[in-house]
Amino acid sequence: MKNMIFKLFCALFFVGNGITGYTQQQIPRTYMECNGGLAILNDDWSGVFPGISYLIGQQRFFKEIYFFEYQAGLSFPSIVTAKLGVGATGKVFGGSLGMRVFPNFVYGQIHFRFRNGQLNFSAEVSPFYNSNFVNIGPSFGANAILPVDISGQ
Repeated sequence: MKNMIFKLFCALFFVGNGITGYTQQQIPRTYMECNGGLAILNDDWSGVFPGISYLIGQQRFFKEIYFFEYQAGLSFPSIVTAKLGVGATGKVFGGSLGMRVFPNFVYGQIHFRFRNGQLNFSAEVSPFYNSNFVNIGPSFGANAILPVDISGQ
């Protein structure tokens, strides 16, 4: 699992550093995002805990529809959070894959675009699932999180 995370991080890093940041408008898309969701705390999904976050992010497009995105912001209960991802988008919907740097998760996300923003549904899984960390560990005690995000420009 650690090897998979390392490869994903390297792919995100190299793709992100090779991007020129040009879109149809010749500028990156900067946005604010509000997230709300549930953290799954154990194997049988009987332990859940709500969480929220507010992030500022940027998508840098390459080849018209493909993008590299990064976000950072404040969250509860982990205080801070950050994400890196790559994806593709169309006129109505798109998707992305990436990793939440802290707390540590890998994610898949579906985007539904609207006039001034988008609605996102994600599923995130901890790469440290069933690890023997003392107390909360790098995934802040959760096995998975299921957030819903609203973002706008």
